[in-house]
Amino acid sequence: MLRDRLRALFLREYGVAEASIIISASFLISAILGAIRQFLLAAEYGTGDTISAYYAAAKLPETLFTLIAGGALWTAMIPILTQVRLHDGEKAERRLADIVLTAVAITAIGTVLVGQFTAPLFVSRLLVPGFDDANTELTIRLTRLLLLHPLIIALASVAMAVLNARSRFLLPAVALAVHNLAEIAGIMAAWIIPSLGIYGPVVGVIGGALLQATLLFWVLWPAEWRPKFHWSPHDRGLRDVLTLLIPTSLSLGVGYLGGVLDTALASRAPEEGAIPAIVNAWLLVALPVRMIGFAAGQGAFPRLVAAANEATSHSFRNLSRRVTGLALACSIPVAIVLVAVARIAIRLFYEHGEFDASDTALTSRVVVLYAVGIPFYVITEVLTRSLVALRDTRTPLLTNCVQFAMRAAIAIPLLDRWGVEIIPFAFAISSVIEAIMLFVVLGNRVNRWSMRAER
Repeated sequence: MLRDRLRALFLREYGVAEASIIISASFLISAILGAIRQFLLAAEYGTGDTISAYYAAAKLPETLFTLIAGGALWTAMIPILTQVRLHDGEKAERRLADIVLTAVAITAIGTVLVGQFTAPLFVSRLLVPGFDDANTELTIRLTRLLLLHPLIIALASVAMAVLNARSRFLLPAVALAVHNLAEIAGIMAAWIIPSLGIYGPVVGVIGGALLQATLLFWVLWPAEWRPKFHWSPHDRGLRDVLTLLIPTSLSLGVGYLGGVLDTALASRAPEEGAIPAIVNAWLLVALPVRMIGFAAGQGAFPRLVAAANEATSHSFRNLSRRVTGLALACSIPVAIVLVAVARIAIRLFYEHGEFDASDTALTSRVVVLYAVGIPFYVITEVLTRSLVALRDTRTPLLTNCVQFAMRAAIAIPLLDRWGVEIIPFAFAISSVIEAIMLFVVLGNRVNRWSMRAER
């Protein structure tokens, strides 16, 4: 049967190199689809109030998604699922997945409901204090609709963790592409039916989340995992997941709060179109970060977890060094190229319709400042995965908080003088400090491990 053939293909396990290639290809395809999406958004809505409201409205759902699940959940689940499977068998592994899925569903529903009630205050007082009343009201309505997205994706993240724990990366990659295609379909629907307006992209985002979750659970059901409601808040495995999840989730939440900070600062920047400028610029810069740093770190993560359970640090040290060194070697020339072609890339992807030459000039300057920090964004991803493999989630949380504080301390007092360009500059400088801190801590942890083993 076709379903059985697809399941066999999607459930194949991959090594570090293969996994990194799959994840990199996934982000490349996602970036291409994302560029198409941004091209369509820019052509349809330009850089005016409507698209600014849409971009701003995505911030609260993204932050809640990170706190509920997001990358934090499967990062926390993979070490625990691996340990449970090795020690207690596959049945115990599936039971833990059921328990986590139930807890995530209950938490997500409660958190999203709170978000619905607090959206007006969050938007008007914190997110976009510089917007006028009409645009603030539009942002609130869009925020409430987009809050359905983290609820759906939170459930899908549990399925992704079950797959990634066994180095199964192909299905999540395909599911991500499906999600992006649905977002593009939503924008095109707004072209065909003009009365949809900015709500067309919103429908695409929510529909994409539904399709992604459906695909993941469809392949896993029923041969691999038939999810069941299993409420067991005192389960030891769940407690172990929470021990890793809470600091990791808060760390990623701090990262998204950095995005909220950037949006708030951009709303007060003197340049018109400052918010679209930082959004569009970061989309270009995030591509190599994801294709190199995230792909390498996530592709190696299950193997790093296995190496962390060995008696000596030799395998772990070698794997971590190889992945970090390769990621750094790839990221430096990419950063140089991106700085060189920033204006050309912006003109090619975005300068259409309402997006004019002045928008290109502003966005390209922002890209250059973001791109300076690419090698440090990349190795931060790898170093963080290495520490989490050692079950150290507090250090990444601490360094992320330091990075956020430095970012705010640099950007806020200089916003009026530098304008929107201070936002990427502050991010790049603070990221350098964060990467250095992570490198030092990881080295000390591994050295102490080696000394204990020698005794």
